Amino acid sequence: MRVFHLLLLALSLLLSQLGPGASQLTALGQ
Repeated sequence: MRVFHLLLLALSLLLSQLGPGASQLTALGQ
């Protein structure tokens, strides 16, 4: 599903802009 992949990519970009705390969330997501 390409749409889901784009959504995930956008979410990771958003989290990366939030701050260092978000990097822990992305690590959990992976």
